[in-house]
Amino acid sequence: RAGGDRVSRPRILVYGVGAIGGLFAGKLVRAGFDVTALARGDRAAHLREKGLVLRDALQGTSETFRLSVIEKLSPEDIYDYVLVVMQKHQVGAVLPILARNSSPNIVFVVNNASGYDEWIEAVGTRLMIGFPSAGGERRDGVVEYFVGRGLARVFQSTTFGELDGSNSLRLRRLVAIFRKAGFSPTWTRHIGDWQRTHVAVVLPI
Repeated sequence: RAGGDRVSRPRILVYGVGAIGGLFAGKLVRAGFDVTALARGDRAAHLREKGLVLRDALQGTSETFRLSVIEKLSPEDIYDYVLVVMQKHQVGAVLPILARNSSPNIVFVVNNASGYDEWIEAVGTRLMIGFPSAGGERRDGVVEYFVGRGLARVFQSTTFGELDGSNSLRLRRLVAIFRKAGFSPTWTRHIGDWQRTHVAVVLPI
């Protein structure tokens, strides 16, 4: 059963296994978490056959991870955290699926500076917001990535927040999960303002 008591090894779904979603999934698996990836078609087949392959773009090292793969999210399939990691224009298609599912925490790690009304309507108070200090691309099934460190982390950390600004228990647990996975995360009381204004720093960089 999922819920607030599952602290040491929460059940996590990564919904969208592109560059950032793949990076999250692999690092979370390596940190010992129970991770499932939602992918479809050729991507799902590749993950099942060859595993999730991450290549550090700066160091040139590669790792392969085995993880559970599903192609659809059923209403009764409950995770402690669902990480929605995709481009904003893709989110609308998955909102009805997330609305029918009963997982308690839906974390949209999506670049969005225009507000969350549609997301709130779909998932209500289960909504949490995040943004990665990482980048990369997927080529031939391999995720080539970098994680923000040093000066890059000064300008933009992997950041999470609650819409009401609270430092909730579920937020603290999410930050702890990503810290254990090696992301040096932080949180903000003003995640909406953060997303609306971070572009002023990121674009010049």
